[in-house]
Amino acid sequence: MSARVRGVVVPVLAVASLALAACGAGGSAGGPTGLATAGPVVSATTDPTGSSEPESAAPDVAPAAMSARLEIGGDVVALGTLGSWALDGSGSDTPWIPSPALTPIEIVRGSSLAVRFGTAIPIGPWQALGAAAADRTGQAPFGLGAREGGPPVALVPVDDLPSGDWVLSVRLFRADGRGDGTFYWFVQVR
Repeated sequence: MSARVRGVVVPVLAVASLALAACGAGGSAGGPTGLATAGPVVSATTDPTGSSEPESAAPDVAPAAMSARLEIGGDVVALGTLGSWALDGSGSDTPWIPSPALTPIEIVRGSSLAVRFGTAIPIGPWQALGAAAADRTGQAPFGLGAREGGPPVALVPVDDLPSGDWVLSVRLFRADGRGDGTFYWFVQVR
């Protein structure tokens, strides 16, 4: 009887192994392979001036127009990791991105922080939040600046962060009303 059980189990394991291998080789956007390839879509554009951007995007693919840069003292130090976004009726809803999923950026306390869209799109309303890096779900955020109206701006200032490890979350709304994006950075203030 044990030989028969092994005869049934082996083919089932072989089929399961083949199915898993096929899923991994396909690069499904929903699996780990899709997560690894999401970085370049968010962090790079083919035209850094922003003169060519898509008119719309599929709901599960972030458009190149949805990128943001963190500047410290006027120098670009890091592209943000895109969370939730909307553009021309398409979008994606993403929960708070925890610090382990982000690349740490070390800054000196009191440094001037600012954020802009990566493709130089004018910004309308915006909101900056911070949360302790240990807060993996963003349940206790604190404000670091916001603006509800006024003329479009190219750059938004972020209030000083105290010493420690923080997740910085900045939501930028396009001044043309076509959409918005929330971007994340893991900032270590020393």
